[in-house]
Amino acid sequence: MDIILIETKKETLWNFLRSKTMKGKTIGVIIGIAIMVTVMTVLVIAVGIKTSMPHLTPEQLVAHEGELNGGIRVDGFVVENSIEYDIDPIKLAFAIRGLDPKVTVNVIANTLKPDSFEDGKGVIIDGIYDKAKNLIIASKLMTKCPSKYEAKG
Repeated sequence: MDIILIETKKETLWNFLRSKTMKGKTIGVIIGIAIMVTVMTVLVIAVGIKTSMPHLTPEQLVAHEGELNGGIRVDGFVVENSIEYDIDPIKLAFAIRGLDPKVTVNVIANTLKPDSFEDGKGVIIDGIYDKAKNLIIASKLMTKCPSKYEAKG
């Protein structure tokens, strides 16, 4: 008896879904969901392509062969005594290095100097690299926050 009751419920639900008025609504909902999923997928792919850029160290940047089309992100340290800052017009020029202090890359940023920006501090730079001039024209400059777990020295 229970089996018959379950079959009857399934059959009733199936008939409800197949009914003429419900069929049009169901198809409309399915088409609407498919369009939304397609649009979201295209947006995620487009944003991913637009915002993806190689994340390099100064050593990797200088050693890179060939063209770097589009923007780059470089992670390094401000070279000691390299900071030149003018307020009018705003211009911040400095050099960065990686773990190898011999490899440096020059940077120009038309932005205000961040408060925590100093010699030896870690920075992350987004911009365009001119290999012939060994120069990054920065579109974004971020300073790294020191870790609270680093040993005090």
